[in-house]
Amino acid sequence: MHGSQPKFTLAEIIPDVHRAVRYIRFHAGRWNINPDRLGVTGSSAGGHLSLTLATQGGLGSADAKDPVDRVSSAVQAVACFYPPTDFLNYGGPGRRAVAEGELKAYQPAFGPEATTPEGRQRLGELYSPARYITSTLPPVLVVHGDADKLVPLQQSEWFRQRAQEAGVGERVQLVVKSGGAHGWPDAQMDRKMMARWFDHQLRGLPADSAK
Repeated sequence: MHGSQPKFTLAEIIPDVHRAVRYIRFHAGRWNINPDRLGVTGSSAGGHLSLTLATQGGLGSADAKDPVDRVSSAVQAVACFYPPTDFLNYGGPGRRAVAEGELKAYQPAFGPEATTPEGRQRLGELYSPARYITSTLPPVLVVHGDADKLVPLQQSEWFRQRAQEAGVGERVQLVVKSGGAHGWPDAQMDRKMMARWFDHQLRGLPADSAK
């Protein structure tokens, strides 16, 4: 479990999730897991953190005193629900949502820098996973409702578009839930679908089992 708001800001939370992946990979032998087959999932803010790992997970510091911090925080698959992906194009081009608009009430999560226009611009660039998509993007599955008022469906569509522009669009699968808001009653079915998808991506089970 990573540190979360309101006690912690994104400046503290994001390093925490990178550290969590590094810790699991470092101790993979103890727990009898494959360190090269790690997946992560989350919903809403957790989906944002999952995509942050997908786009920015990577090598640790070779000269770190703690050996955990020397290993990679990269993950090999991400499946998430309704994630924010670009705080500077939130619901439409150029529409900013760093402690503004739908996310005005979440200013503490962004930290004190979010109280100024310049700070909000910098944080929007820093914390938007859609801005960090590269050729190393792992397979990503996103499930998003088309009636979501807090995190617009556009956020997941934009992430997929940016992946296409980066030449890795085939790695992003978007499932749109008709009438789905920021959560829906039958989400358990979607979680089961995600589990099958992870089985395919990480365990090599037949693709048919992931449908």
